[in-house]
Amino acid sequence: WEELIALNDQEAQLSGDTRHIVSLAHRNAEILEEQLKDRARAVEAYERVLAHAPTYPPALKALGRLYAQDGKWPELIKMYRAEAEIAPTTEQAAQLMFKIGELHEQRLKNENDAIASYQEVLTLSPNYFPAVRALGRIYRSQGAWESLIEILRAEAANRSDPVERANAMFQAAAIWDDQLKSPAKAIEGYNE
Repeated sequence: WEELIALNDQEAQLSGDTRHIVSLAHRNAEILEEQLKDRARAVEAYERVLAHAPTYPPALKALGRLYAQDGKWPELIKMYRAEAEIAPTTEQAAQLMFKIGELHEQRLKNENDAIASYQEVLTLSPNYFPAVRALGRIYRSQGAWESLIEILRAEAANRSDPVERANAMFQAAAIWDDQLKSPAKAIEGYNE
């Protein structure tokens, strides 16, 4: 395997075609990861692939997987962001941004960055309810009642089921009543 890696490296140095260089570098990274089980060198090899082709999806996914296995959360966030930028649909980009939010919230314990990521998800896909729920959970834990009310009202606006809409509006009205001690706004919310 080492001889094949050296041969691929030598061929890549002689090649003037970027696609061919990327292909050879990716093949070496796969050999290092799968055959030699050398994760550190595999990471370096995938990073070299991305140096030649920063948006090469197979290398982004592989490197993301290795970063996740090694607990390298900031590096994984960079990979997810790079994947989101080239995602073919806004829904796929929203899913990747949601994963970034989860990493900020659960692994890095950075609620402000998590909030920013979840809000970016909702910019991409206003009906992405896992992000709505995540923001609601964070705002509730922080006691950010007005932000929570905004999220609940946005959720109500994006729900098609009248029962779900009413539930979100009811929760918002209850916050006005119980947490913000604003009976007039609570009554308005309950009426809605």
